[in-house]
Amino acid sequence: MAAVSDFIRRIVVSELRGEPDAELLRRFLAARDEAAFTAVVCRHGPMVYRVCRGVLRNTADAEDAAQATFLVLAQKASSVRKHDSLPSWLHGVAFRTARKLRAAIARRQAREGLAVAPVAAAEDLTVREAGELLHAELEKLPARYKGPLVLCYLQGKTHDEAAAELGWTVTAFRGRLERARNKLRDSLARRGVGPSAVPLAGILAEARPPLPTTFFVRTARASVTTAREAVARGLISSTVSHLAQEVIRSMSFTFLKLAGAFVLAVVLAAGGWLTMRPAPAAPPPAEAKAEAAPKTGADDPLDRILVVSHFNQFARLKADHSGLTLIGDELGHSEYIRTHRTAPDGKSVAYLRTVHVQPGMVLEIWQFDQPRPGMRVALDPSITDFFWMPDGKHLVLPSLEKPKDFVPSDLKFQLLDVSTLKVADLKLPEGHWPADVSPDGKWFLTAKNVDLKNGKGDAELYRVEYATGKVERLFDKVTILNPPRWRISPDGKQVAGPQGDDDGKFQVFVGDLSGGPLRQATREAAGVSFFCGWSPSGKKLLYRVDREPAKPKGGEAFHQFIVVIDADGRNRKELYDNEGHFNPQGQRKIEDVLGSVDWR
Repeated sequence: MAAVSDFIRRIVVSELRGEPDAELLRRFLAARDEAAFTAVVCRHGPMVYRVCRGVLRNTADAEDAAQATFLVLAQKASSVRKHDSLPSWLHGVAFRTARKLRAAIARRQAREGLAVAPVAAAEDLTVREAGELLHAELEKLPARYKGPLVLCYLQGKTHDEAAAELGWTVTAFRGRLERARNKLRDSLARRGVGPSAVPLAGILAEARPPLPTTFFVRTARASVTTAREAVARGLISSTVSHLAQEVIRSMSFTFLKLAGAFVLAVVLAAGGWLTMRPAPAAPPPAEAKAEAAPKTGADDPLDRILVVSHFNQFARLKADHSGLTLIGDELGHSEYIRTHRTAPDGKSVAYLRTVHVQPGMVLEIWQFDQPRPGMRVALDPSITDFFWMPDGKHLVLPSLEKPKDFVPSDLKFQLLDVSTLKVADLKLPEGHWPADVSPDGKWFLTAKNVDLKNGKGDAELYRVEYATGKVERLFDKVTILNPPRWRISPDGKQVAGPQGDDDGKFQVFVGDLSGGPLRQATREAAGVSFFCGWSPSGKKLLYRVDREPAKPKGGEAFHQFIVVIDADGRNRKELYDNEGHFNPQGQRKIEDVLGSVDWR
């Protein structure tokens, strides 16, 4: 024991004591440096153990979960991004690891016929039980809010120390810390834990029994050897080894699901190369009535432009073009909003987002005057897009049935009643993909591939009557790319959408339904990056243009312009310039990126 204590003491007082987390991890990754990893365990072990102890009742179980957390770090250290706070990362892994171990213990007790402790009601929560709720809500916070809370309350750092570690000014840090406390209190209040019942600081700073001295060295030595050898040498138990591998597998599975969803989203947003065919369907409810279409010539207020900022928070464009006004709460870390559509009455928004706990896509509706999160209406990783019916009560949902094939038969269409959550199949002619619905609800704008067996082929635009299924092809000898990003004007007399120009660049084209060819409205040098739709008056078109260096380097800037232009191609105006930067790998920083945009 004396030798172990002396080893730890040398680590703590050595030059490693002042090394930042990033440098310690770099040393560990470069040469499996045991001393560097021991310093990491010594620095963050008490916090990790505190989180595990907040979930697990038994001290030995909490030690196992804490040890497994660091074994996960040893294998996943390269995935801790440079701008991440290691304490925040460890908090999330420790919380998930402890809950996974608790679930395994409960299953074992159930098999052995032992009683399992019931979950207490909110009003009967002990400090420990309230602490688990707190850690659960803390894990849902965005990194910019979670980091300050973890550093100050779980690691006991001063404001100056925490601000320096995060690379923020002290003033900015204190502002975010205060907002983080308020967000956490609000989240806990919604779960039935009020500040008067259990003080926030008291839960976070609750004392825990100290870790045994040998914990730090055993854990670090296990990290530089194989799991089998570590178990054989008594550095870790087989339970810890199995638990760490289970957590790593679950993290890898989550990453693959999110990556797959993100790739699909990028393909769809870029204009896509997929074409699919709907299954036989039933007509929508007959009682649905369309709202009156906005009058052409009405004002087009800019603060009704809804933007996804940082890929995880809604914002409105300021009327004076000076920037964005963030609204609602951000999503949790690693979650993002893929696409959104404002409801016809402008009072709510439907949006597709990733789910952190259960990988896939969730469709939610958020009333702007209500707190986030909104009402969950569907959980289906195969949903690719959606749009509102004019009554504001139903959503049309295209979804992939066999996404690995990417052929027309992969797609089905359904009609979702957002009040009852009942789903009915939607009848459309074979091979037609609906892009939008007319303002009076009487017909769909659809696209159909020229070659139904080729998911990458060109498609033609059609008008399909809602009640009769009558089909009319629009614009002879005109083909577009699927999926169709085309929209009907508010008066129902025109359509607009992305189409390749003579140089192969995407531009916005407009067509009159009364007849005549498509006409090119935009002439962007680099092409249009994202077509957003029509203005409420139907006089203007909204789209996004992205500009970046041909070979971006870390630290260089990129720009995303929200642009508006008259439907006849005149009076182009840049409403907002979103400037972001590239990370050291030459990729756009996700926290700098604008997502989908619409205007209603």
